[in-house]
Amino acid sequence: TFCVKAAVFPLSAWLPDSYPTAPAPVTAVFAGLLTKVGVYAIVRTQTLLFPEHGLQSLLLWASILTMVVGIMGAVAQSDIKRVLSFTLVSHIGYMVLGVALGSVLGTAATIYYIVHHIVVQATLFLTTGLIERRGGSTSITKLGGLLTAAPVVAVLFFIPALNLGGIPPLSGFLRQLGLFHAAAAH
Repeated sequence: TFCVKAAVFPLSAWLPDSYPTAPAPVTAVFAGLLTKVGVYAIVRTQTLLFPEHGLQSLLLWASILTMVVGIMGAVAQSDIKRVLSFTLVSHIGYMVLGVALGSVLGTAATIYYIVHHIVVQATLFLTTGLIERRGGSTSITKLGGLLTAAPVVAVLFFIPALNLGGIPPLSGFLRQLGLFHAAAAH
């Protein structure tokens, strides 16, 4: 049940269809917190109840598939809310990867990733609400000229988007660096 809450593939089909339909503030809370509660429950269960159990292999494959399905789904979208919903699924895969590593470093990287992702994802969904209010739509094909029409809103979206992508020197880079370091040490 934790994997359903966290939206781990193949139990993630509900997320991309449900988040874009809610108003921006509600979606920001949902995207920021609800899936992370599922990931946190996986962290606690895996580290406290099954630390020596063979679930790491299953979690590793689930994390890889979640990453791939999430990013492939995001690339195919033309609506900002749907793109963000699919990237959320992909990032859940990264978080589960840290748990699957079964190390202290992997768990620490996952916890940092969770906290960081709550802030960035909520910010992006809230800014998408501003974009929808200003541009009248969240369709990428209908939002041309947003930078000149609302430069502050464009920057408010751009900086967290770079952070979500893990671009150095932003804090999103540190989150991915910690996870990759944990994977390399494994």
